[in-house]
Amino acid sequence: MDLNDLTRRQQKALVALMEALAFSDGRVDEGERREINKVANTLGDERYRELLEDANEEIQDEEALKRTLRSIEDPAAREVIYGTALEESMLSPSVTHHQTALLDWVGETWNMETSG
Repeated sequence: MDLNDLTRRQQKALVALMEALAFSDGRVDEGERREINKVANTLGDERYRELLEDANEEIQDEEALKRTLRSIEDPAAREVIYGTALEESMLSPSVTHHQTALLDWVGETWNMETSG
């Protein structure tokens, strides 16, 4: 499964998670920007913008983001979303406590296995 196999709702959850991670410290660094651009290029820039608009309207705080993420039940979709978000955070030279806590929450909630 890849990004284009995700449903619109799953793609919106991915975009919301990536944006939350990228902006958690108030700025987007180069690694985060590259990963967001990679996702936007894969989905198509217009689709990414539409998903971002929808996410901004519907997912206005972290609790709403968590509700949205909890609603994703497909294990393959979870792997794609989590893996993409994890890759984004690994590209950031300065991972914040908030980013780590949010990714840890997603991993625990979705019972994702991590190596290490």
